[in-house]
Amino acid sequence: MIENLLYFAFGLLLAIFVGLLIVPLIWNRAITLTERNLTKRANPDIRAKVAENDRRFAELAINNQKSAATKRVLEKINAELEVELAKHRDQIKTLKAELRNLKQNTTNTKTDSNTLKTQITDLAAEMAAITAKLEGDDSGILKALNAKDAKGNDKNSLAQKIIILRKKIG
Repeated sequence: MIENLLYFAFGLLLAIFVGLLIVPLIWNRAITLTERNLTKRANPDIRAKVAENDRRFAELAINNQKSAATKRVLEKINAELEVELAKHRDQIKTLKAELRNLKQNTTNTKTDSNTLKTQITDLAAEMAAITAKLEGDDSGILKALNAKDAKGNDKNSLAQKIIILRKKIG
C-alpha cells in the first residue's frame, strides 16, 4: 500500500512538474495570439490616427515655412519703410528750417518796406519843397515847414535851409 502511495505521489509530482513546464508555453502562446488579434482589429484605427497626425504635422510644417517666409518679406518691407520714413523726416526738418528762414525774411522785408515807405514820404516832401523853390512858390516851402515825416520828426530845419538858400539865390 505504501508502495502505491509513493507511485501516486511521484506521478502527481511529475504531473505538476510537466504542468509547470508546459503551462508557461501555452500561456505565452495565448497572449501572442490575443495581441495579434487585437492589433489586427485596432490596426486600421491606429493607421488612420497615425496618418491623420502625420498629415497635421505636415500642414503645420508647411504653415510654419509660409509664416517664416511672410515674416522675412514683411521685415524687409518694414526696413524699407523705416528708411523712407527717416528720409521724409529729414525732408520735413529741412522744410521747417526753410519755412522759419522764409518767415524771418518776410518779417525783414516788411520792416524794410515800411522803412522805404517812410523814406519815400520824406523824399516826396523834399521834392515838393525843391519844386516850390524852383517855381518860386513860397506856399510849398511853408507846407514843407509845417510837414512832418513818417517818424514824426519836424522838417523845419530842411525847409528853413531851403528858404535861406532861396533868399541867397534870388
